[in-house]
Amino acid sequence: MLYKLIESLKGTDGFKKKGYLGSSIFRARIKNDHWAMSESEMRQTPNSFATAGRMNPAGISYFYASEEVETAIAEVCKCKAEVAVARFEMHGEVNFLDMTKIIDLPLLFDPTKRELSEQILFLRGFIDDISKPIAKDGREHIEYVPTQIVTELLARQVKGDGKSIDGIRFKSSVKEGGINWVFFPSAFEKIKYAQADVVEVDLDSGS
Repeated sequence: MLYKLIESLKGTDGFKKKGYLGSSIFRARIKNDHWAMSESEMRQTPNSFATAGRMNPAGISYFYASEEVETAIAEVCKCKAEVAVARFEMHGEVNFLDMTKIIDLPLLFDPTKRELSEQILFLRGFIDDISKPIAKDGREHIEYVPTQIVTELLARQVKGDGKSIDGIRFKSSVKEGGINWVFFPSAFEKIKYAQADVVEVDLDSGS
């Protein structure tokens, strides 16, 4: 079913190849006194320390980022805190799957297109799953398994314009209008660290 899904994706405008030079993306972490703000702290976790994430399995680190500072903060912080926000720049040609467009594909009620409609519904469910909050209660590694399987298949098997894709662009569920990215290891060299700052966040007061 997943391989059929990939074939269906190839018939959409979801696969994109775009040249980026200095386009900014952002990562945020809640700041504490146990680490100094630096590129190594703000980048993806090394594989040897990578725990299971929403899209990455344990031991394989992905680079998660947002197109807007506000979205990056909202993804990690829901309270009053000091948040470190790093700006990275994309350089070079990025081959990616744009889920922000696929989610809007219309369902087809033509009986002969039933399978495609089911695949669109599956994609919508997948997009919901990669965006929704998951409680850190010790069971999150189980909750992550379905999205990890699909993402790993996309990372390893999907070709856009004959090349492996570098990552996925998708809508944020915690920030209206916000856009997130996840980059696979093959694309890390296209992401250059620029700077980082600490901001005070107090969502109760709207700041």
